Parts: sequence; structure tokens; C-alpha cells
Amino acid sequence: MRGSVYSLALPLLLAGCASAAPAASKAGGTDLCQQVRAWKASGDYARRQVAPSGSDEGGLNYRFDLAGRHGLKSVSAECGAGSYSECQFAVERADGGRYAFTELSRFGLILVEDRYYLVYGIVGASKGRDPHAQRVVELSDPPKPVCDQIGDYADLM
Repeated sequence: MRGSVYSLALPLLLAGCASAAPAASKAGGTDLCQQVRAWKASGDYARRQVAPSGSDEGGLNYRFDLAGRHGLKSVSAECGAGSYSECQFAVERADGGRYAFTELSRFGLILVEDRYYLVYGIVGASKGRDPHAQRVVELSDPPKPVCDQIGDYADLM
């Protein structure tokens, strides 16, 4: 799993700005959820994906060094083992400030137009849902939902 750790416990991603852009921002004029889907289909997703600088042996804890880009120094995630368990995210800003939040454990971190986004997807076929549906959240304080093709994850469990 170490070779694909940057896919972050991401069966969901394997199975599946730089200005003051609004939370519903568009990337290249298209909905970012649709754009992520297109990047995955074309194989272009990996070039936008940020690899963790470290993870534990079990693949449940990650650290990303972000070098101050978009005002962020690092992101750490401590995640549960289940398909839709939670991660405790800790973000360190370049100015030394910190913030934290909880989100789902199956995620990818991407860089688009000099902004970081967490990408969530569906793990396999689930209750008639589109297995390629995405939810994209901008990594900011607080995290900003950008698009959501999935809806309530509770319906998937």
C-alpha cells in the first residue's frame, strides 16, 4: 500500500483560485466535481494529486507538507479503518496558526489553480449511487464545500 499511499486509503478514488473565488468556484468553466471525474477518466488526476510526505505502516495516518502554498504549511490526518470512518485533520497555516476538523477517511488531496481541495468519492457500488460521484471541499478555515454529487454519506453506510 505504501507505493500508492498518496492515494490515501483511497479505494474510493481508485474505484473510484488563487484569487478570492467563491465556494462554488469553477475550474476551467466547469463544475469541479465534473472536472475531477474527467481527470480521473483521462489519467490526468495523478498529476494534481498531492502525495503525503509520510504515513504510518497501516496507512491510516498521513502528513502532507504544503510549503506555504495557499498560506498552508502542513496537513495531518489520523483516520479510522472503515470505508466511511472519520479522519481528524489538523492544519498548520504558514503564519503558525492552526485549525482542525473532522471529515471522512477516504479522501485525496489535490492542487488546482494554486488551491488545495479534498476529494471524496464512493467506495464501490453502493445503494444505486453513481460510483464515480465526487464531493470536493476547499481546504480552508473552515473547509468550504465546492460541489457535492454524493449528498449524505449516512445513506451509504
